[in-house]
Amino acid sequence: MSAKVTHLPMTASWSTELPDSHARIGISRGRPRRQSGYRVYSPLAPGEWWNKVDLATFYGLYMIQLSGLDPEKVLSDLSVLAGDKIPTLLCFERLADAKAFCHRAFVAVWFKHTLDVDIAEFGADLGLVGCSHPKFPPHLR
Repeated sequence: MSAKVTHLPMTASWSTELPDSHARIGISRGRPRRQSGYRVYSPLAPGEWWNKVDLATFYGLYMIQLSGLDPEKVLSDLSVLAGDKIPTLLCFERLADAKAFCHRAFVAVWFKHTLDVDIAEFGADLGLVGCSHPKFPPHLR
């Protein structure tokens, strides 16, 4: 893991209220209205196909997209964006919506598989990482 990484990322919804110790970093294709004070990390946003395919195809295409990235560089980039705060990767699906999967869980799985790094969801059990992430579709586990 890169020496530049000061805090491991977490994930959350754009609607989650985060403490000041967290840096809000958007990884969704769109951005919420009436919000400010966030950064964007576009390499983790899904491709243009994001709303045109079924879940299994989405997962396959997104994992192919992630495989083109260097996970250590991504961690380092996120750390730089966050400064001395915890990088918190944001998109739209709320934690409370149990039926809605979210690509932020796929990022957590990717980090687990590539670097054995645990990325947890803010506000959820910290042990729910990798394929156990609360926004990962159970039938893909």
